Amino acid sequence: MCRIFFSFISSLFLVLVLAAAPICAQKLFVFDFNSTLADTSNQRVPLVELEKPGKFLVDTIKELGGYPKKVYHFGLNSGLGFDNAEAGNPIREGFSVELYFKLEMYNAWKRVLDFKNEKSDTGPYIYLRKVAFYKYGSADMPPIQPGNYVHYVLTRDSATRFTSIFVNGNLIYKFKDSLKLAVLDNHNFLNLFHDNLSIGNEASDGKIALLKIYDHVIAKEIIKDNFNQILPLFKQLAIRPPAPKPKPEIIVKGNIVDKRNGAPTPANIRFERTVDNSLVKSVDNNAVSGDYSLKLRAGSQYYFSASAKGFMGYTDVLDLSYADGSMPVVKDIELSRIEVGKTVTLNKIIFKQGIAEMMPQSFAELDKLVVMMKENAKMEIELSGHTDNQGNAKMNVQLSEERVKAVKDYLVSKGIDKKRIDGKGYGGTKPISSNATEASRKLNRRVEFVIKKY
Repeated sequence: MCRIFFSFISSLFLVLVLAAAPICAQKLFVFDFNSTLADTSNQRVPLVELEKPGKFLVDTIKELGGYPKKVYHFGLNSGLGFDNAEAGNPIREGFSVELYFKLEMYNAWKRVLDFKNEKSDTGPYIYLRKVAFYKYGSADMPPIQPGNYVHYVLTRDSATRFTSIFVNGNLIYKFKDSLKLAVLDNHNFLNLFHDNLSIGNEASDGKIALLKIYDHVIAKEIIKDNFNQILPLFKQLAIRPPAPKPKPEIIVKGNIVDKRNGAPTPANIRFERTVDNSLVKSVDNNAVSGDYSLKLRAGSQYYFSASAKGFMGYTDVLDLSYADGSMPVVKDIELSRIEVGKTVTLNKIIFKQGIAEMMPQSFAELDKLVVMMKENAKMEIELSGHTDNQGNAKMNVQLSEERVKAVKDYLVSKGIDKKRIDGKGYGGTKPISSNATEASRKLNRRVEFVIKKY
């Protein structure tokens, strides 16, 4: 009886734990090359053509009983690229890439994927019809025939670093990626089939009918099932409506100078999506002229920030929701030097209503302050919390003090010595705007810091 009761309690506990566990949405990009390089959701970035543009055509796939499928044909030393940063970074240290493709030649090393953006010969190949990953090794079976379509899946586990390659549903080669050769470099760009390094004849022309990119490792049972379900998937995708035209790329450019004297200032500029704070682009401006230029996809809003040693960080919002690409967007930036007595408002710190718990989108703003304090090790600050004048004045002071403490605790958790941070809550006693309307009251609800020592 005791054992039965214990078993019941254990089962109940497991159910409660599972029910309480957070469910994280997993990302999946699917490209079926039905006359477009966009993914099937039509919400993210399309693939980029490398070297010579390819073409879409209908190929009769004998491996699927002669099924006629629209595919993308790429030429010799050409191929496709996936901009991981612009897609929200689905490829990190744990991921899966699934392809259904064929190459016309296997007479030497033939590139499949390139994680190092043409700076290294390492990575997945097909070597004399065998699956290989240079510099780790190769598998002898099964032989892959020129002109035959193959279902190819590469997975990498972030915890164990084990990397596995499956062909036609079967595990063919597995190794431990101790050197992180299957991890994207700082260009954050995945190339497919393209190989234009000094060693020639390491690429083939061919055709690709399917590409899937997962931000997680898919199980071997799913890989087997995906291989068996290729034909039904193609038939299902073939009946969807035509893809809308992808959003244009917008040129964003400007100049970064010292606000005090107008001199060009070397700086780093970062663009992040406002919806999830994911990094899209990070570039350095020209140290001599102060100029910068880059491209961003229209249809979104972005946080952009500029940072330079000895200067206050700069943040703003860039709205490209309705930009059409007809004209570049110019964003000139003046950076203020770090000076004792300067007051800075942390514009993106957001708290839950009526309490001192920060929303997750606040952390990116505080992380920038962490970086600035680490780069300037003698810098000391005083935080100040403010509310509007609505409600009980005493409770507003208490709430502002609790919010200052929450910000200080976060900075300390990131390695900043608590002795370098002072703080006080003022409630609604120091407004910077009228409290007559909600819009003006919002300006008064803020967290600021004053530089006390530098």
